[in-house]
Amino acid sequence: KNSIYGVTDSLISPILMLIATPVFFSYLGVEGYAIWVLVNSVIASLAIFNLGGSEVAIKFVSSSRNKGSKDSAGEIFSTIFLFQSIIVLIIYVLFLTVAPIAIQIITSDNLLTMVSILYIAIPIFFVKQSEEMLYAFFKGYEQFGQMVIISTISKILFFSTQIFIAISTESVINVFYGALIVSILLFFLQAVYIKRIHKSNISFSKANIKTAKSLLNFSAWNGLASLTTMLRSQSDKWLVSGLLGLKAFGFYSIGILVFNQLYNIVGSSVYWVFPEISKEAFDKKHLARKYWKLLFFVCIVSLIISFTLIKFNFLFQLWLGEEFFQNSKYYINTFLLLFPVFSLSIISSLYLLGLGLVKYEFFVNAVTFFAKVITIWAVIDVFKVEDWVMFFLLFIVVEFIAYAIIISKKLSIKFTYLISFLLLQVVIVFARI
Repeated sequence: KNSIYGVTDSLISPILMLIATPVFFSYLGVEGYAIWVLVNSVIASLAIFNLGGSEVAIKFVSSSRNKGSKDSAGEIFSTIFLFQSIIVLIIYVLFLTVAPIAIQIITSDNLLTMVSILYIAIPIFFVKQSEEMLYAFFKGYEQFGQMVIISTISKILFFSTQIFIAISTESVINVFYGALIVSILLFFLQAVYIKRIHKSNISFSKANIKTAKSLLNFSAWNGLASLTTMLRSQSDKWLVSGLLGLKAFGFYSIGILVFNQLYNIVGSSVYWVFPEISKEAFDKKHLARKYWKLLFFVCIVSLIISFTLIKFNFLFQLWLGEEFFQNSKYYINTFLLLFPVFSLSIISSLYLLGLGLVKYEFFVNAVTFFAKVITIWAVIDVFKVEDWVMFFLLFIVVEFIAYAIIISKKLSIKFTYLISFLLLQVVIVFARI
């Protein structure tokens, strides 16, 4: 049931992006779409400063429920919310200080447009992070059904507004203005709704030093893990746009968009186990059995998705149109080919977070980030490899091995079994080329 809720919620964004992407291409142009993607990448990168607030809220709200402490859940939510608000305020003040200087130095029209958009985009980031905190509270109480309903409504209105403004004005800046207005309205409506549902369980005014200290160890390491996760997930966008230019990046971003949405769908189908892992942390044998079940589930689902979409890739042509599809076809097909191997690390990441082993999550992400940057830089700039996306397989393998070393030590799972499972998936990839 919870898996269905997770998949349902994760399907909304891909569906809306299916509608939005060709509209943005047509009305904003390839470079306008690339700017939209890069600004959203910058916004996503700001999440490094919230110390993984949503994950912290889910873990500790779930724990407080088991202890029967309503006040504790309210204090946790309020403390994290206040911390995030202060951090975003500091970021925005720094940006307002630096931006006027940057505008005097920058000569590129595209970069000037991006700086102008960031005046609007940073407040959007704060509102969306606050919205995620509301969803985290529902997840901590395992009320996935209610979370899916309000999340779906929010996403539909958020994307619909941007699509409408793109068609009406053909301006990427105006798209972000519309996104800011609708985000603020939606957050206040959702905050009122969750307050009526939980009343004394949730609060915006119970922040205190004692609660902050109790969260500090987990949230500090979780913040570092979030930092490296962001660097790992966003670094390719910065590198590709810088090395190949905005136009090439625009087509590359289609491939990465397809991959990210599919990855989120598969991840959401198992994300419901996060609170359960936290509650069952002492039963390692049970967690080991569940780990294998979830790993096989993710493997089978991702393989089915990969085979199906490559087989019926004419659907992408219908979606993008002939010209845009031909320019992005290589990226789409390659990411679909690698998708099953990419997805293997989903379960390990969930386990480390659920068990509170965020220190290890940080180390894995750090190793993967450096492997990814070196790989992309080498294949594009140094060796100028034509089929360069296939080399992503290198840092994917590095990531899974790093996870396997930790998981084999923390659970009753043999390292050799995990590596054998990885090798099987790699062999399948090469067999399909």
